[in-house]
Amino acid sequence: MKRVYETTVACAEEFLPNEYVAACWAIACDYGIQGGESGINNTNLPRWLHERSDATHTLRNDGTGCGHEDNQFITENANGSFSVMEINTQGLGNLNTSLTTSSNYRGLSSSISNVEPGDIIYWTTSAGDRTWYHKGTVSTADYGHPNRS
Repeated sequence: MKRVYETTVACAEEFLPNEYVAACWAIACDYGIQGGESGINNTNLPRWLHERSDATHTLRNDGTGCGHEDNQFITENANGSFSVMEINTQGLGNLNTSLTTSSNYRGLSSSISNVEPGDIIYWTTSAGDRTWYHKGTVSTADYGHPNRS
């Protein structure tokens, strides 16, 4: 009887994700959730914002409006910060946002870092000569997988 000898082989497995998860958080506009309530009624806004705010924030049954968290499309940038684009805007196209954690909308930027569930974020969107001032509380994007990264 002949014996068969096998050479010892070491293997290493590497995790290769089949899907890129860009962000683990979501945000909806509080004013839109309230059904058209406007940032104009936010007492934290300085007077100059009261005069320039647009009064239309929505949570429509057809899925459009800033009150739906799925309509704030979040992208993780190469440097670890996040950018947000509002989609499903009822004919206005995709709207870029400027973001801040300041309740008076100071220090607006095209991206934001160190976002955690429970944080309050303030942002603006613009179309033509109209600007909307939004506010929302960060939530986990998928409640079934809060630690997804």
